[in-house]
Amino acid sequence: MEEHRGKILEIAIREKGFTFAAAAKRMSISRRTLYNYFEDPELSWQKIIDFDQVLGLGLHNKFTDLRKYVAPTPAPSIVEDAESPNYWKNKYIDLLEKYTKLLEKTP
Repeated sequence: MEEHRGKILEIAIREKGFTFAAAAKRMSISRRTLYNYFEDPELSWQKIIDFDQVLGLGLHNKFTDLRKYVAPTPAPSIVEDAESPNYWKNKYIDLLEKYTKLLEKTP
């Protein structure tokens, strides 16, 4: 019998200590979408890889076939933490630049 990919994903998220709300927020999806993924026995490998990369679930240990779909050396993702001062500084600068451009367009 084939493994139920959605259930394995659900278990991995629980084991990692994420709440479903937090996991959905980090994945930029709704909780309802997350629950739909849990119910899908043939959840796409790409979705599984996305969850693994964003949440760091270590799913390559749980899925034997996952190694076929993942590049041997994934590119490092640079995600700024919202708690980091640089995150807020960069966000502020970006908003200032947008505001300045808006003022320049106004007669």
